[in-house]
Amino acid sequence: MSNTCIHYRYADGANCKQGGSVIFSGLLSTSELSALQDTLDSEGFFVPTAIGLPHLLKVAFDEDIDHPYHTLQDIEPVDQPPTDSRTVAQLLTAFQKADWETAATEWTMSQ
Repeated sequence: MSNTCIHYRYADGANCKQGGSVIFSGLLSTSELSALQDTLDSEGFFVPTAIGLPHLLKVAFDEDIDHPYHTLQDIEPVDQPPTDSRTVAQLLTAFQKADWETAATEWTMSQ
């Protein structure tokens, strides 16, 4: 297994859930995985558009229940080819540089 698949999920205020996954080149070490998880906000959320991943909302935006936050569901090694041009090291750097609060404030559905 030579690549890493990140599974993440969006759940709106009505608890309608939508999932997605992205495969990055390379494998995350245990310490890198821990470092990535440590970058999530205090409730375990992240804003995917802040790190170049798509927001998973697939229905019409509803300002009463929709928001920018997503959760990581799983991170696993896979034998499939990358679906993102970045390496896992570049992904980790993106997570470490992200400011989730600012990203959430600046977020729009056009991202």
